[in-house]
Amino acid sequence: MDDWLPKTTQVDPCCSKIVMTYPLKVAVDLHLKGRGQSRLFSYLVQWAERRKGLLQLYCNELQVWAPSHQNYRRLSQMVNLEYVKTLGLHSSCSPAFLLNLAPHLGRMTNLRKLALSNIREENFISPEKRRRIVTRFTLQILKLESLQKLHLEAVCFLEGHMDQLLGSVKTSLDDLAVTHCNLSVSEWSHLPEFPCVSQLRQLNLGNVRLAGLSPEPLRVLLVKAGPTLVALDLEDCHLEDSQLYAILPALSRCSHLTKFSFYGNQISMPAMKDLLYHTTSLIYLRLELYPVPQDSYDYHGIPHLQRMQQHCDELMKLLKTIREPGRVFFGTDRCDQCCNRYIYGKTIMCNCRRPY
Repeated sequence: MDDWLPKTTQVDPCCSKIVMTYPLKVAVDLHLKGRGQSRLFSYLVQWAERRKGLLQLYCNELQVWAPSHQNYRRLSQMVNLEYVKTLGLHSSCSPAFLLNLAPHLGRMTNLRKLALSNIREENFISPEKRRRIVTRFTLQILKLESLQKLHLEAVCFLEGHMDQLLGSVKTSLDDLAVTHCNLSVSEWSHLPEFPCVSQLRQLNLGNVRLAGLSPEPLRVLLVKAGPTLVALDLEDCHLEDSQLYAILPALSRCSHLTKFSFYGNQISMPAMKDLLYHTTSLIYLRLELYPVPQDSYDYHGIPHLQRMQQHCDELMKLLKTIREPGRVFFGTDRCDQCCNRYIYGKTIMCNCRRPY
């Protein structure tokens, strides 16, 4: 019996006993994107209102692309927000919407996953109002005692406030993705200090440009999360040889890794060999994505196919002498014009580049 469902009472017409009944539980996943979905949501709320007392609406997953303040007031009144487990706020959600959502976010006490994507800066918002919005929003995150996954993709509005956001997470996350963001030196330096990153199983820093930043925060982060980490994504971080060498000892101790994505980093052939040697103990790796060595490009940045074939074949041969590899791929940097990445032996080179 669902003891947590609210009870209603009915009188049995055949006797004087009062019978305890339970309203019908209706669980839905809501994806609000565009007018069509908003109309569907309005119909759902009206349908529930006509059956008030006879049913309870529960929402497991709420994904928002087209915010409507009126809809979310009605949502908070009709849906048990404390049972929302996944919340996604996407491109059309303005910073002002985050401010209006904040009180409702604090009620989602069973939230497991929070994803923010493409929350962009608005020029007409003053720095003071911006700080106020971020503060109101992060104060509600303090109440999320079940949060396990936090995904932040292209959240320009929160740049400069990552310390405040991550500092408000009081649980130990098992999945952290900070992607397509620009981190300040301060934000990058403080990242491994937060308690929420100490037991990560998945870490994704894809498209966070780390060239020119100290590798020490990443090294410390890998040391802390190493015993639990199973997936590491450092794709398109533009790491260089010196930064790679700084993290290699810590990387080699991530003994439970099953996926390692390292495309899009500027690594030389000698450094690539050292990287492979340091994966000797990573016996659970099943998917390995490595950059084509920088020695494979000419001075214009165009891949030299014969040279690339020679380097990739040599690296693959070396890897087979070190351990039993899983699925291994070597990819070029993304094309400046079409953003495509050539995967050696798997895809076709784009027409933008004129390979030898």
